[in-house]
Amino acid sequence: MSRSTRRGTGMALAVLVEDACMQASSTSPNGNQGRALDRAGQKYTILDMALTVRGAGHTLILMSMYNGMVPKTGFLRRHRDPAYCCWLVQSGHAQIQFGAHSQRAEPGQWLFVPAWLLRDQDFAPSTRLLSLRLGCSRDDGLPPYRRQRPLVLDDDQIPDFAPLLQALLQAGGAQASGLGAMAQLAQVAAAWQELLCRQGWQSWENPVDDHLSRFIELLAQLSTPQLPWPQLEAASGRSRRQWDRCFLAATGLSTHAWLQRRFALRAAECLSDHQRSIAAIAESFGFSDGSAFARWYRRQSGLSPRQERQR
Repeated sequence: MSRSTRRGTGMALAVLVEDACMQASSTSPNGNQGRALDRAGQKYTILDMALTVRGAGHTLILMSMYNGMVPKTGFLRRHRDPAYCCWLVQSGHAQIQFGAHSQRAEPGQWLFVPAWLLRDQDFAPSTRLLSLRLGCSRDDGLPPYRRQRPLVLDDDQIPDFAPLLQALLQAGGAQASGLGAMAQLAQVAAAWQELLCRQGWQSWENPVDDHLSRFIELLAQLSTPQLPWPQLEAASGRSRRQWDRCFLAATGLSTHAWLQRRFALRAAECLSDHQRSIAAIAESFGFSDGSAFARWYRRQSGLSPRQERQR
């Protein structure tokens, strides 16, 4: 990364923290709280407040977070998570298998896993993690990162990151204000983006052209993950084939795949809100019943909505 790019990234991250803290001062919490749980004799502190911070052209959503032993729902096969994951291994080990490759983290190491990576994930018995799942999207519709790969880093390489996460857990405790958690999440998000940029996760730097930007605005108005191509072609003046070529060049995805990922991330965010029923979420996404929504979500992530909620 060039020196000018590093300076630009630092300025953008400063804006992210400032904007998010301003948002925290004017936004009330959504009602979810941190939870203290006891599973099989293991103490957990779990944060699932679905907090959102915006700034520097990005939106970051805290999907879930815990400090404790990996639950049974953490052992997954053929899984494609809409969120980015990072795990600090405290005991045992964490390993992911993706294609012909694998990454493994031992105690005292972090494992950073990109969103949408098709993988198997395994853990040694009684593995304990400090675990964070973040949803991330860009305001211009491009994927957050162009080149990304799983990373294993020693904790002493990023000594300030774990204390930030611990402070976020503390800020999101059952007796704490959601505003404090949101401000703390802004600090975590800024540090997270900065360290990934340092490790070579490259952002898409080419700006979206005006035609694509207007088309993305059209797609953003859709309430379901179905593409009404006749109406879209009439409104945009371009064919489905032309838009697919444009999307592939700009994002690396077809229009259909881009929209499915957008809605899957939104669905995962909704499912992290335990106050909303799965049936209500399915209806809000335009599905006739919960089973149709469950089939669609399983195709996107490899999990049922109920499994997603139990993570």
